[in-house]
Amino acid sequence: MSWGTNAPPSERNAAVRAEAARKKVYGYLLAWDPVRQKEAWRVSYDNGGNGGTLTTAGNLVIEGTSAMTLDIYRASDGHKLWEMPAQTVPMAGAISYTVDAEQYIAISAGGASFGFARGSAHRAAGRILALKLDGKVQLPPIAATPDIPPPPFLIGGTEAQVKLGMAAYHRVCAQCHGRDAISTNAIPDLRHMSAETRAEFKEIVLQGKRLQKGMANFSDLVTPEEADDIRLYLLARAREDYNK
Repeated sequence: MSWGTNAPPSERNAAVRAEAARKKVYGYLLAWDPVRQKEAWRVSYDNGGNGGTLTTAGNLVIEGTSAMTLDIYRASDGHKLWEMPAQTVPMAGAISYTVDAEQYIAISAGGASFGFARGSAHRAAGRILALKLDGKVQLPPIAATPDIPPPPFLIGGTEAQVKLGMAAYHRVCAQCHGRDAISTNAIPDLRHMSAETRAEFKEIVLQGKRLQKGMANFSDLVTPEEADDIRLYLLARAREDYNK
């Protein structure tokens, strides 16, 4: 069967989403004691894809999370000292520097950062967050996401293909382009593909047609059939979220 515009998303994705939920990725921040050769402490996260860490001589561990926060822990025992909503995913490792004997912490958030943001349907422009003790500036909100362009009138394919495409997408594509095809950084949101991108999809995925723009050739990980299935899944997601 081929889908028209009225195919119910609930019927199409209920079983697939249930399967994905059983395979949810979890993460944690772990401190390792190299002298005793054992774990010192850990902080569990209910999602994967958290950022790099910075440790300081002041007994701090700093990490951005896929929950779109910047967190600071006490290095000696993992106790959380501070958390800031970052509005996007700060996936890069933070840095520490001083200016006129005053210490700053800076981190890249959004932009080309990677990871899965929890509960977010917006795309985030990249920006640098710089912090210091007693800082007074309030973080301005991120601009609203542009409307998703209308998806094709007909998607084609079958529900089985979309299910296979979802599995292949989350195996290969989601780490950069986002879980459920919701990008939370400047890496393209594939629900927003142009007609040109849709037409060239297999060449982009399997032949590296956009290698110079940072999109690798995935022919060693994705078969031509899987590329077709992924494209169908992305079209289904575009229509599912259109005007949501």
